[in-house]
Amino acid sequence: MLKTLGALCSIKTGITLRKGISSPTPQGGVYVIGLPEMETIDLNPSTSNPQAFTTNTDNYLVRPGDVLISTRGTTVKASVMPQRESTFIAPSHLCILTPHEPGALLPRFLAIYLLSHQAERYFQEARRGTRVQLISKSALSNLLIPVPTVTTQEHIITLHR
Repeated sequence: MLKTLGALCSIKTGITLRKGISSPTPQGGVYVIGLPEMETIDLNPSTSNPQAFTTNTDNYLVRPGDVLISTRGTTVKASVMPQRESTFIAPSHLCILTPHEPGALLPRFLAIYLLSHQAERYFQEARRGTRVQLISKSALSNLLIPVPTVTTQEHIITLHR
């Protein structure tokens, strides 16, 4: 069954980091996820540079099971947020995908599909911009995702490892 990503997930854009919005803090704080941490489907978020923000970051929180996807540049990266004690947020070059029904669409399956050749072809056509290529939230929302049974999704995840 084919469904659009927008029908399957909520899609939120990360926070725009600008001067004066945050500063390093020696204790506690929030951690910003970076592209180097998204080298594999299993996100490995760093806790080496906590930030204190002067604005509310609740809309940009990344929760366990969320899928992050890069929306700038020519290479798509997608990773699943693991369970962590610390608080993490996504910057504006990432979108946070939260499945509406996590039991029907497995986050790891979604990340695998977002890195597939089929999705890559779609993203190549959907990218806009001359200097910095962008995939819009609207284009993400319209991506068609084949949603097999959970058993089939689990099998695909096993094959991918």
